[in-house]
Amino acid sequence: MTSAKTDTIVAFAGRWHLEVGDPNAVGWLTAVAYLVVSVLAFRAAAAAQNGANVFRSLNAIESRNQKSLRRMWILVALTMLALGINKQLDLQTLLIQTVRDHARVDGWYNDRRQYQELFIVGVAVLAAAGFAVAAFLLRHVFSRVLVAMAGLSLLTLFVAIRATSFHYVDKVLALGDTVRVNAVLELSGIGLVGAGVLRWQHTQRWHLVEAEARSRADTAGLSGGHPTDQLRLSP
Repeated sequence: MTSAKTDTIVAFAGRWHLEVGDPNAVGWLTAVAYLVVSVLAFRAAAAAQNGANVFRSLNAIESRNQKSLRRMWILVALTMLALGINKQLDLQTLLIQTVRDHARVDGWYNDRRQYQELFIVGVAVLAAAGFAVAAFLLRHVFSRVLVAMAGLSLLTLFVAIRATSFHYVDKVLALGDTVRVNAVLELSGIGLVGAGVLRWQHTQRWHLVEAEARSRADTAGLSGGHPTDQLRLSP
């Protein structure tokens, strides 16, 4: 037998249904954009693994850098995939409803604004901290992925702020006619991550071509030194 408190929570949470959250052209475009960038990031991870294999006998440091990049691109790909799925399942609505229901039951619903503000500050701090940690862990190659990481941090922060459901925030995001501010900001963030992935893939191809050319030159006795002395790749 359930308690009155549990019944209240279940009743409120029941408002969310498993259905398409944005069954319109812009909503589907956004979801597809998330998935496209996720695929690009998975391909970037595969390219980084190939780079690690290529550099294994040429430059041990660069080979390790490529492995770090592979892990990062997998994380980016999974994050974009999750956000794309969430775009149409609208899981943050379920989370918001559940938290709101607990707030009503536990008696702190009237003070929700201060908790929402603390949540936004906390998310902003976490986003900045995550960016700083990524910059440290990828310090030798961070300039190669700066655009993608900046886009991912801003996009995650935007999604979190939107989930707080501040009344005035919702009003601003709802501005616009066919394409609302909400969609413009979200698509811009996705585009920034996608541009970062494509930029890295371009520089990655250049690094691999340069490495293979120097390796062939060394094999032919034209490099004048050991491959590890020649392969000083720019970040």
